[in-house]
Amino acid sequence: MQVVSWVPGRVRFKVPGIYCNKWLARYMDIYLCQVYGIRSVRANDVTASIIITYEDDKTDVHLIRKHIYDKINILKNKELKPLKQYTYLSNLIEKRDVKKRHFLIYASIYILLKIKQGIWGKFWMSSHIKILQMASLVTIVGGYPVLKNLYKKYTHHVLGDADMLLKLIAVSFTLMRESSKGVSVLILKQLNDYVKLAAEVSCEKQMLRSIPCEAWQQYKPRSSIHDMLLYKRVKRYTQNVFWVSLTAAACNYIMTGSVQHALSVLLVLCPSSSSSALTSGINNYVKILQRHGIYIKNPHTIDKIISANHVLYDVYDGATCQEKLQVIEQHNKNHTIMIVANKKEDLEALYRAHVSVCFVDVDAHDVKVNADCIILNGNMQQLEALSKLSQKAHHKMCQSITYARLHNFILGTMAFFGHFDGFTAKSLNTLNSLIVLLLNKRIMFLK
Repeated sequence: MQVVSWVPGRVRFKVPGIYCNKWLARYMDIYLCQVYGIRSVRANDVTASIIITYEDDKTDVHLIRKHIYDKINILKNKELKPLKQYTYLSNLIEKRDVKKRHFLIYASIYILLKIKQGIWGKFWMSSHIKILQMASLVTIVGGYPVLKNLYKKYTHHVLGDADMLLKLIAVSFTLMRESSKGVSVLILKQLNDYVKLAAEVSCEKQMLRSIPCEAWQQYKPRSSIHDMLLYKRVKRYTQNVFWVSLTAAACNYIMTGSVQHALSVLLVLCPSSSSSALTSGINNYVKILQRHGIYIKNPHTIDKIISANHVLYDVYDGATCQEKLQVIEQHNKNHTIMIVANKKEDLEALYRAHVSVCFVDVDAHDVKVNADCIILNGNMQQLEALSKLSQKAHHKMCQSITYARLHNFILGTMAFFGHFDGFTAKSLNTLNSLIVLLLNKRIMFLK
């Protein structure tokens, strides 16, 4: 092992022991983040290098090198999965790296498409009506939850991962049609997912410095996106609009006798952009909170955060566990409760409250592991920032979802009366998703 480059506060090591060993490289990435004085770590098994930034008044190159050397020697002769203790963080890193690769691939495809179209134009197949019809059918099946559920119900026994196959087919038709807008949507979706996952990885690594790995085994998931009021509204809309779209398409076919016009109505009314607006909004919400020193482990509690009208903090000194629970139950009847937990005795109350917050420097590890939100800089004023940023982000998400619906109904009405052909309808469907993804980028600039 040798030092390849060094400046005060940053060092790069050549570590042959991690070459082509993805698991060991990722383990070193996670392990070194917990070492005193180290700020960030990037371990690459392809180049067999580890880049570390550190605080030079707290540690030095020789100590860091000793940590790496000792840990490599311990693990190199053992047949084990070194990330067994860090499964959650490992999965986050894996997902982040996958999204980064996909983003780079789609960005490269977009550039190549633009160069190719500028020199040779589009191939004849990209404007073939049969290709358009098949691409439209795939978009319609993937965009309407009722149709998508039927597709998965009758194909998963034959196709295995039917959902993944549908996505691959959709991407294939996007590339066959040489749709720049379609590729742009793919790029933005991957970028949004990457931004969210990168923020979570950064926060989780910071958490590891104050929480022993064995404490993560006590984590109990409390809610999911399915508990969000906004998600329920979007889901209800996407289910109800199917019947409106189907009726409109059937009436259009009866009046015009054209299958292509009926498909155009279904395409423009497709509600997939509403789901994209919600998903991308949540991703940007996680990132903006991370920028403000707040780690929202459970972003689906945003509805409860903005409706919280009673905050309980440090009111339990000397109280028994039962007394704490009685206070929570009493307030739960008429209020949305946010509890700021700061000791192990608050754990049961944390589960009973609607939203739980704690500070990263508290000693109760199981409280930090199970809290919905963690304040990373120990500043009480961040509670106010959490509330305000959540309200603003929620408002932006609602605006994007409203735009997506208006786009569906206004342009869907025009499609019903024959104003758009199939190619225009497909472009409008893609454009709707593209616009809501861009609208949600406003969340990243909230203050």
